Amino acid sequence: MGLYTPVIACRRFSGFLRREKGAASSDALRDGLRKVLPMSSDLFSEPQAAAYLSISLTTLRRWRRAGCGPVYFRLGAIIRYRQIDLDTFVSGNLSMEVAHA
Repeated sequence: MGLYTPVIACRRFSGFLRREKGAASSDALRDGLRKVLPMSSDLFSEPQAAAYLSISLTTLRRWRRAGCGPVYFRLGAIIRYRQIDLDTFVSGNLSMEVAHA
């Protein structure tokens, strides 16, 4: 078995990593996380994602619970959004409404 084993699968991120007995240093943990996580500069917290989309935090959470919001991933209790996923969500929800006079 490898140094780190996925423990819990999330629908959008195969989440938590745990250290096996006798595992090496925190450097190995960082290297393992870099392989599965996007660059941290591309990550938004819930409030940042809501501000980026110009919606309330409550709306973002409601959309996530309903399964109709942008793609996210969870690390324990921490929820993060990638900028590319937020942009894709906006692009996928464009509509052309015509006002009738």
